[in-house]
Amino acid sequence: MKRFTNILLIVEAGTDHSAALQRANVLARNNQAALTICTVVDAIPPDMAMSITMITPGELRDIAVAEERDRLEEIVKTIAGDGASVGIKVLVGRASIEIIRQVIGSGHDLVIKSADSATGSINRLFGSTDMKLMRKCPCPVWIVRSWMSTSLSWEPLPVPELPVFSWAILRRPS
Repeated sequence: MKRFTNILLIVEAGTDHSAALQRANVLARNNQAALTICTVVDAIPPDMAMSITMITPGELRDIAVAEERDRLEEIVKTIAGDGASVGIKVLVGRASIEIIRQVIGSGHDLVIKSADSATGSINRLFGSTDMKLMRKCPCPVWIVRSWMSTSLSWEPLPVPELPVFSWAILRRPS
């Protein structure tokens, strides 16, 4: 089975990321891999009319990035003593595009993400960002649903390298 050496965990505001965090931490520790916890802040258009406040779009973006960085630092504190090398990264822009840029630029070999809580016919299982990542990301993407409780004993099966994308298949151990 392929050993992962550089894992990217995507943590979005408003989603339950505890199961994904635990799985990423265990996988990084077992593989002695580097773990980067990342979030994406939406870009604010520079021509946005700010008639109510005296804050420029750039200052507003900087405030949002600082708040997300503080939130990520709190998450890192919860797993700091587990022996895994953990870094944080706050990206600005469209989520799927910025995550793929991060994967290519930093050489990540696995992306772990909590499932979007989207509604709709195709988005019931995965959200829009999840689907874009599974289609376009150059490395395997592991989407963790919140109902995949941390108390369940699931394990990933080895997936052969596919030319376009890889799907993680999960089964209960016998």
